[in-house]
Amino acid sequence: FGGVLTARRLSSAALDRYRASAFHRVNLSLPGLELVHSEPYIFVHRQFLSKAECAALREKAAAALAPQTFDNDATAGVRTSRGCVARSEEV
Repeated sequence: FGGVLTARRLSSAALDRYRASAFHRVNLSLPGLELVHSEPYIFVHRQFLSKAECAALREKAAAALAPQTFDNDATAGVRTSRGCVARSEEV
């Protein structure tokens, strides 16, 4: 997929495939939105949160971070990531 496509290039084949997919809908008209990968679809919005908002989110999540697990016990491998789930009223 060589390079970054902005979501504003509506004629892009990758964006057309996204529109035809059953994935969760992303507002493609959002200024600054970029499609950086098409399989899987990865969108980036570089100014989504301010530095202060990012710091507050990291601080809030730090206490709840837990090792990620596999959904299937038969899955081989080791996960090294940590994550947490925010309650709806926190978002």
